Amino acid sequence: MLDEIIDLLRENVDELEDVTLDADTSLIASGYMDSYEVVTLLMKLEQAFSISIDLDDLSLEDFETPGRIVSMVEGKRGN
Repeated sequence: MLDEIIDLLRENVDELEDVTLDADTSLIASGYMDSYEVVTLLMKLEQAFSISIDLDDLSLEDFETPGRIVSMVEGKRGN
């Protein structure tokens, strides 16, 4: 799933096009992603993984690294 998340990040965040990404790459603190890109990615994640993410349960920390995004998606799929 990490590879799928990284592909989605590359497709939707222009700043990540030439960045080497792994599970621990900082996305928000590093400035690669802003709130607009988080919302865009959120919608793409919902579509790609057939999940629903409640904005009230969400924090920017869930999007800080690709690994955290994987954990969040896996948690939503388990519900």
